[in-house]
Amino acid sequence: MKKLFGLLILTFIAGNAVHVFAEDCKVGEVRAEGYVFYCDNSSPKKLPDGKIGLEATLVDQSTSQVWSNITDASLYDNKEANNHEAIGEGQKNTDAIMTQAGHRTSAAKICKDQTIGGHTDWFLPSTQEFAQIYKTYADLPANSGVSGFGLPQHLYWTSTEYSSTEAQVQYSNYWFHNFAGKENSNYVRCARAF
Repeated sequence: MKKLFGLLILTFIAGNAVHVFAEDCKVGEVRAEGYVFYCDNSSPKKLPDGKIGLEATLVDQSTSQVWSNITDASLYDNKEANNHEAIGEGQKNTDAIMTQAGHRTSAAKICKDQTIGGHTDWFLPSTQEFAQIYKTYADLPANSGVSGFGLPQHLYWTSTEYSSTEAQVQYSNYWFHNFAGKENSNYVRCARAF
């Protein structure tokens, strides 16, 4: 049967809850602008505005970018900084980075300035979003068209702040996070919700 719409969403009501299933969200699917690394089947939804999934870009957006030119100020009260590492937090973190007083350049800005596949809503992924990006990448076939994450080992920025002077990073060749000084230059890979 031919689809009339690019995305079919099935909805049913069970008790007082509405359940939405996105037929066209398949983790590992390589699309024109990126690859799907997360489908939101949770209740309540982790993604805002009825978004059903997250995709990462096919290539790195930078191989040498500081986290932010603001290297000694906290985005959030330090007690809650690491509370912003969950799936669905990347966009909020990106906005927080870019609205700091004196902000001029950052890994978040690299993502916000992207236009890929006609989309301009790219952001720097949170720590848990990046973990899913890497996990999905590791399961993609070699001929998928997705590049990066190999040897030699690189560090990728996440949008999750660790402290007023450090942010969380993802290692390129295994599923492990650490933190680095915000003034360091690391790789950038962007994501978007759809």
